[in-house]
Amino acid sequence: MIRLAALSLALLLAGCKTCPALDFPRAADVAAITAPRPKIPPAALDPENPTAAANYQSADRAWSKAVSDSGGRICRYLARLGMPGIVCPPALPDDAAARGGATASER
Repeated sequence: MIRLAALSLALLLAGCKTCPALDFPRAADVAAITAPRPKIPPAALDPENPTAAANYQSADRAWSKAVSDSGGRICRYLARLGMPGIVCPPALPDDAAARGGATASER
């Protein structure tokens, strides 16, 4: 009897590919939204070193996008579960699309 119940449960879970209750947030998404913001290195504050400032700005934009993307995926997961009052923000455009270039999905 226990084997039959276990087999039934396994078949149910295997057949439920689109079941939102089984679509858990990825551990990488949870880690991304809790990652600390990059610290400003002293060289980035030096007006005579524009490369360091550009490198910091690039790292900060990448961190912001990772947090936004991961937070959006977690928000959509909670919305699919039927949590009341969940309103997910729209995804941020990547830098290339904002500049009028090709997006990552168009390459």
